Amino acid sequence: MQNLDDLTPVAVNMDSYLNRCLSAVEGMAGECGLDPKGEAARFQACMEQLQQPYGEESEAANLLEQVQRQVMGTLPNIVEFVLTFSHGTFQGLGYLTQGRAWSTLPKSLSALLANTFRLYLNNGGTEENALLLADLFALSFPRLDALESHAAMAQGMLVGMAPREEGLGFKVYFNTRLGVGAPHRERVSGMLERLGVDGMEFYERLYGESSGASFCGVGVDLFQEQPPRVKLYVRMDRARVVGELPRVLVGMAEEELHQAQEACGQFLGALEDSLLADEVELAIGLVEGRSPTLKLTAFFVSGEGDLSGDIGAKIGAYLDRVGYDRGVFDRTVAEMIRGVESASVERHPWHGVGLEIPVGEVPKVNVYLRPIV
Repeated sequence: MQNLDDLTPVAVNMDSYLNRCLSAVEGMAGECGLDPKGEAARFQACMEQLQQPYGEESEAANLLEQVQRQVMGTLPNIVEFVLTFSHGTFQGLGYLTQGRAWSTLPKSLSALLANTFRLYLNNGGTEENALLLADLFALSFPRLDALESHAAMAQGMLVGMAPREEGLGFKVYFNTRLGVGAPHRERVSGMLERLGVDGMEFYERLYGESSGASFCGVGVDLFQEQPPRVKLYVRMDRARVVGELPRVLVGMAEEELHQAQEACGQFLGALEDSLLADEVELAIGLVEGRSPTLKLTAFFVSGEGDLSGDIGAKIGAYLDRVGYDRGVFDRTVAEMIRGVESASVERHPWHGVGLEIPVGEVPKVNVYLRPIV
């Protein structure tokens, strides 16, 4: 049975969770030239929209379920923040969430989709791309009702928002492994076709039997009139990823490929830690008419370690080494753990670090952080 004392830090940390998120947003916004108070208000408005219901909820089957629903209704959206570094400086922030849980996974996903529509269209999005989003959702989950048996907060879809001076960029991620009703390859092929992107050759390279990779899902970036960008995500053993790059990056110049392999090896070496996960994520980015990009993301085990671990020091040292001022990273982490004395669910805020390929003189780096719950 769960020791109630173990849950005390969760309750205490939840009380300060939103304020810590807002402080982090203000700090990051100010660092990249955005209005700190305005971006904090926009973040809070987005989170409130994602809490809104969609459709009718069925009656709770029993008292326990009724209590569970009441508790879930009081929880804030759990958020992951993204710090983007490119061209030698901190360029911007983003935030990812799967919204709140409703009584079933189909209801949770339906509410998340409906609220994403509202946010997207209210922040300069086009009707054409809103229809595209609806089609991609239907292709990813052709039988939404078949997901009733999954937990209401199973990760079926994530919504990311990237504040910019001229609006709000959206990134939507579909966990195609959950879909029921059509073979996985067929569903991914249908999504790529709807996006107008010829990407199945990359699907085969990433997900081929020889790679030992497991498919994670499909993501799409939407921003006003710009053409959507699609990403194919797989997980792969960290020990073999550098050796797999020539197969994935067919057509890349030999010198550029060698540079990419060297940069990836140095990247993984710099982050080496007992909490560095055994698997990494590879994401191929595709936009019609442009060269593909590849992002390698390494993750840290979140259920172990503590706030005094040296993961943060290693991430900061890597940022310094490749040409970035680590100050914004350190200050953001400080806000995310401010006032937190202990953590019992996720033990630290450092979720992962991503490196984009081709690497260039100063590589593009994303750092993923989660405020302590």
